[in-house]
Amino acid sequence: MPDESDPPRKFYGLKSSGDFERANDTTSAPSDGPTDVQGFIKSAAADSRALGVNAPANRPTDVHAMLQHNLKRDQAAGLYKISLAADPRRIKRVRSFWIAIIIVDLPLGVLAWSMGHEMAIPFVCAIGGMAMFTSVLIWRTWCFRTEA
Repeated sequence: MPDESDPPRKFYGLKSSGDFERANDTTSAPSDGPTDVQGFIKSAAADSRALGVNAPANRPTDVHAMLQHNLKRDQAAGLYKISLAADPRRIKRVRSFWIAIIIVDLPLGVLAWSMGHEMAIPFVCAIGGMAMFTSVLIWRTWCFRTEA
């Protein structure tokens, strides 16, 4: 099948000014409206529609009604009640923290103290174990707060 010939070349250019339809007629006298920023601000402030409180964003919608219903249901369930009593979970968590520190860090500290720095590898391992255990325990006790 023979190749088809290319279409003729198109030449593009700008229209002459007479071909455009003018949207804003400037031949008539200028209006009394604002012509600078200050005039626009005064014009907007004088318009009472801009100051109205009945804008579509301020009207209650079905979403507002649904949110109010959810709020009332949560308040009836007691989800917004605050107690000033001590939190038993927090007390238990802090007590467990100190017990674990005593059980693990105290023997490792005594081991590191008794060996001294003459035995470098066990000394460094004991100090590193204390640092790692304490940092993980601090993270789990105070930073990684799960309620389980």
